[in-house]
Amino acid sequence: MHKINSSVLFFFKKFLTSYSNPAILILSGFAFIGYIITSAWVFFYLPNDYLQGSLVKIMYIHVPCAWISLISYIILGVFSVFYLIYQDRACSIAANAATIISLNTCFITLVTGSIWGKAAWGTWWIWDPRLTAVFIQFCLLSVCYMLRNAGDNNSTLEQSSALLTIVGLINIPIIKFAVNAWNSIHQDSSVFRFDGVKIHQDLLYPLLLSFVSIGCFYLAMGLLIAKNNLSEMKLRKKYQ
Repeated sequence: MHKINSSVLFFFKKFLTSYSNPAILILSGFAFIGYIITSAWVFFYLPNDYLQGSLVKIMYIHVPCAWISLISYIILGVFSVFYLIYQDRACSIAANAATIISLNTCFITLVTGSIWGKAAWGTWWIWDPRLTAVFIQFCLLSVCYMLRNAGDNNSTLEQSSALLTIVGLINIPIIKFAVNAWNSIHQDSSVFRFDGVKIHQDLLYPLLLSFVSIGCFYLAMGLLIAKNNLSEMKLRKKYQ
């Protein structure tokens, strides 16, 4: 197991060093083209909602960012576990990139959700179970980000951030199932359901394209952050 994980970390560092630039360019191209198509699809083809009008189209930013925030948090949790076990700087670099992505998309989720909530519910914020759980995730990510950037490669702070991240994984299923477990005014999931997708394909396909496009953008962003962090680490070692 140790040998397998060492190989994975070696490949990760090799990829950042040798292949990250073309990967970033390709992912950025996919993101740009994909979201141009998504925007045209959403604003020129899909009709407005009969109650919320064109504002309902904020879904094509809100929902993909919510998904990406949860996925990147899970990735952050995995690299946090690896860091605590192997104490490898590559894990910390990957975790830092995942922290920034999850924090950024979580913030966008909260902001777009508040705008959408004002139109749908008549209020900018309500302490709904799912909204509260997402806000808790944002607070956890904010603390993790501050811990990671408070010191210059301070291993104690990074370990504290990793431990907090792992504890915060408990919140992921709470976000997912909060609508079903408690009384909630938040809409239930329409895509990831045990009984199948409950959203019309005319809305589903542009939503998935938006997710892939935004996902490519954040994956490129994550690679760029990790590449820069690795370069800084090498320079620091060189001049120590």
